Amino acid sequence: MRIVIFCENKSFSGGRYYTLFVACALSLLGHKVTFVTDRLPIFVNDFKDVPGYNNIEWFIDHNCNYTLRGQDLVISVPKKVGMLGYKYSLEHGIPLYAIIFETPNFVSKYRKGDDSYEEYWKGYKEHLLHATKIITVSKESKKYIVEWINCNPNKIEIIHPCINNIEADKAKVTEIKDEIVTIGRFLDFKRVDDLLKVSEKLGKKYKINYITAEKDFYGTYTRIMTTAQSKKIPIQVFEKISDKQKFELIKQSKLLVHPSAFEGFGIPPAEALYCDKPVVVYDLPVYKNFYGNNIYYVPFQDIDTLATTIQFVIESYTNNCSKLSKKKLTYQRLVEDITNLFGKLNNIELEYTVKKISLEEF
Repeated sequence: MRIVIFCENKSFSGGRYYTLFVACALSLLGHKVTFVTDRLPIFVNDFKDVPGYNNIEWFIDHNCNYTLRGQDLVISVPKKVGMLGYKYSLEHGIPLYAIIFETPNFVSKYRKGDDSYEEYWKGYKEHLLHATKIITVSKESKKYIVEWINCNPNKIEIIHPCINNIEADKAKVTEIKDEIVTIGRFLDFKRVDDLLKVSEKLGKKYKINYITAEKDFYGTYTRIMTTAQSKKIPIQVFEKISDKQKFELIKQSKLLVHPSAFEGFGIPPAEALYCDKPVVVYDLPVYKNFYGNNIYYVPFQDIDTLATTIQFVIESYTNNCSKLSKKKLTYQRLVEDITNLFGKLNNIELEYTVKKISLEEF
C-alpha cells in the first residue's frame, strides 16, 4: 500500500520521534511510505539502523506543498502540517488516519499553554471526525479524545510508543556513578526547578545530568542554570546528543527522575526501565496506565517526599526489579502493533498484502 505521512519537524518532540518509528514499521512491513515534512528531524541519524528506515521516501518542503497523486492512505500528525494531510485526504478522496497525542481538554487539566485552548486547535475536531481511524498513545489520551470530539471509542486505536532499543543495546558503560538523569525539554511544566530543590535536600551529592533536544524555551534554561550556579548545584546539560549517548548516560546513572506535570505518554521511564534503572515520577494517571507498579510515584510537587524517595531508591534498588516485559518497550512490539492494526484495516476498506515478519529478523 502507498502511504503518505504529513508531519512537521520544526522542533523535537516525543510525538515526532514516535511518528518516525511508525513510518519505519510501515516501511518494514512492505508499504511504500512517503514522509512529507518541512525538514529532516534532528534525531534522524539515530534511525539509520532501525529496520525499515532506509526505504522511506522523504518529501522535504518548507511549505509541505505535496500534490502528487497515487496514494492509498494519508496519516496526519498535529498540527499545521497535519491539517495539510487532512486537506489532501479530502481533495483526493482517500482514507485518513489521524495520529494525535493530546487534546486541549487533556492539556488544560494539567498545565497552561497555547495548546490548552480551543482556538489553537481550530479545525482539528473536523479533522479527527473525518478520519477513518484515530491513533493515540495512551488510555488517558483516548479518554480525552472521546470526550472532546464525542466519537465512538472504537474509532480510536492505542499504539504505545517504543524506545530505540537498537541504539540502547549498543550503549556500554564500565561504572555506575553518583548521578541522577532526567530527560526533557526546558519547559516550565517539566519541573526542572523541583530537581534543583531535591538536590539541595540531598546535600548536592548527586550530579544531575539533564538530556534535552533544545536548551532555551522561553528563558527557562537560563533561569535554571543561573539558579544552579548561584547555589552550586551540580548539573550538566546534554543538548542534541545521540540516542546511544543518551542510553550511556542512563546506564551510568543511579536512577531516572522525571518530575513532569503533564505527559501524553512519557517515554523516558521506558528508556530507563529497559536499562534496568529505577524511575521516580510525579503521580500522573497516564504513567499508571502503562507502567503500573514498576516505577515509583510521588505526590505532585511534594519535594520532601521526592527527595526521600530518591534516596530510598538509590540505597535499595537492585537490577531487574521491574516486572514489566522489556519486549513491551521495544520497536519489535511496535511493529507487531502496526501489523495488527493494518490487518484490521484490511477488513474495512483497503486491499493489500502485508509482509509477515518474525522477531528473529531484527
